[in-house]
Amino acid sequence: MAAGAIEKLRSEQLAKALRDDYAAFNLAAIGYTMLHTTALALGYPETAALAERYLTDYAGFVQQLNQLIPDAVLHDFGRDVPIVDQAAPEQTRQTINRIWRATAPRQEAA
Repeated sequence: MAAGAIEKLRSEQLAKALRDDYAAFNLAAIGYTMLHTTALALGYPETAALAERYLTDYAGFVQQLNQLIPDAVLHDFGRDVPIVDQAAPEQTRQTINRIWRATAPRQEAA
């Protein structure tokens, strides 16, 4: 009985756990952005390279979570909620990807 209760709690909170990971990964990413800037400004190229590597990793994690969260939201509904549109997660992924591409900063020619 306890295992069933734990599993129910886990499944109901999957999207929330992923959301929390998303927030933590973004916080780490901005921290590495700040470290990268500081290291470059103060002449520590090795530290800047390390910060860039970790920033790249965290940016990738965030993008992966963007793709997983729509399915997790539906998963958290469980079997008791009738899903009207099973394509909602894929439509959301397409929307997320379109918005991120459209809002990416444009690099101006130097």
